[in-house]
Amino acid sequence: MHRLRFANSLSVRTIGSTSATLKSYICEWPNCGQTCTSIYQLKVHMHVHTGERPYECDYPGCGKGFSKISGLNRHKCVHTGERRYACDYPGCGKKFYEGGHLRSHKRVHTGERPYVCDHPGCGRAFARNENLRSHKRVHTGERPHVCDYPGCGGAFTRNANLKVHIRVHTGERPYVCDYPGCGRAFTRNENLKVHKRVHQDELP
Repeated sequence: MHRLRFANSLSVRTIGSTSATLKSYICEWPNCGQTCTSIYQLKVHMHVHTGERPYECDYPGCGKGFSKISGLNRHKCVHTGERRYACDYPGCGKKFYEGGHLRSHKRVHTGERPYVCDHPGCGRAFARNENLRSHKRVHTGERPHVCDYPGCGGAFTRNANLKVHIRVHTGERPYVCDYPGCGRAFTRNENLKVHKRVHQDELP
């Protein structure tokens, strides 16, 4: 075993094996332990902790940044509207920007959950590896997604939760009730769904 050190002084363990192609690079960020198969993958993974988003969308007026080039390529489909991968499950036909998302989606129909938490006594299973990684932070206590609003510092296990939280500061309420004469707005879609039950009780 030997150690590598990056410019940011974060060290990484390299576990050797009988074949050099089987080396694993382990992130030593506190409470992480993510294993990568190459230095490149490790550097990309580090963006989760550092918040770095080096890949920017060049679409006019966008400029959104991403930690992975694959994320940027997927995002660009938002501008082009291209969704090449369609689900062939009877009655579905939902379309996706990339094949990996289609494969994950099909597990909704099959019930397959191949990614299982190995934390002692847990055993929760997930359709997507990303969901498993987020879930494991419940056990490790890691909250890598930190709010940079002045004086806040709220931290979250998932970037999606951070985005919802930021609306507390910005006042954004993108989920609007379409019931005639209502127009109430919410920061989360779940809250809108609960609110709509009020109108269901009003129906004749």
